Amino acid sequence: MPATPTPSTPTAPSPTPGGSQAPSSPTTPTSLPKPTPQPTPKPLPAAPATPPNQPKTPAKIDTTPMDTAVVQVIVKTDLGNGTFQTSNGTGVYLGSGRVLTASHVISRYTTIEVIFGGRNGQPSASVAFDPKLGSLVSFPSRDVSVLTKINAPSWAASATIANTSPKVGEQAVSYGLKDPATPRIRQGAVLASRQMKNGIEVDAVSTKGDSGGPTFDSQLRVIGVHSANVTRTYKLPDGKQEQKTTSVSFNVVGLDVSALK
Repeated sequence: MPATPTPSTPTAPSPTPGGSQAPSSPTTPTSLPKPTPQPTPKPLPAAPATPPNQPKTPAKIDTTPMDTAVVQVIVKTDLGNGTFQTSNGTGVYLGSGRVLTASHVISRYTTIEVIFGGRNGQPSASVAFDPKLGSLVSFPSRDVSVLTKINAPSWAASATIANTSPKVGEQAVSYGLKDPATPRIRQGAVLASRQMKNGIEVDAVSTKGDSGGPTFDSQLRVIGVHSANVTRTYKLPDGKQEQKTTSVSFNVVGLDVSALK
């Protein structure tokens, strides 16, 4: 009977056909090659806040200091037979009893009422224009008029007319007050005026009741009085057409009203 091999002596591998021997199973796993060290990646530079060659979003112009200077102008016109027509516009108080507005807002007036306040915690104050005390002064070459001797409340702010004209591309803001409780404030950029002489064109659309309202520059100085909207049609590169509406204000830069009484 053949002897039994002891555990300490491994059994020789059996020959395989062809004379080769079957390899014995390794007692330990084959070592893998060590990975080649890679350089530590450098952090990517922070993305710029604004893409290159792109204009930054303009800062919003805060019109709060002018909230009690911008006024609502209510005009009543006697049509005869006891019938009156009422229309609303906007104006801005310049101090010393003077209110700047558009001529077409007050051109056919029987009575004119100026409404102050209703914002910034102030009550509304209604002041009637008295033609026996004050004057209505119009400028023929512009859609601009000034009311004088308006007895404004003591808390009303006074706006200042700018002495230098804005440049194309500078920021401006138009202020309309058809309803004292919900003013319409539209910010835009000054465009080249092609539509009328003495005009300042801003790429912000106005609505009925905004006429006569001030257009302020970024320093809240009055540069214009809103008169009308202008709609133009542009041809796009693909052949389609696009309409764009802008607002036109009459330029009042440098207008001296100090002598008006």
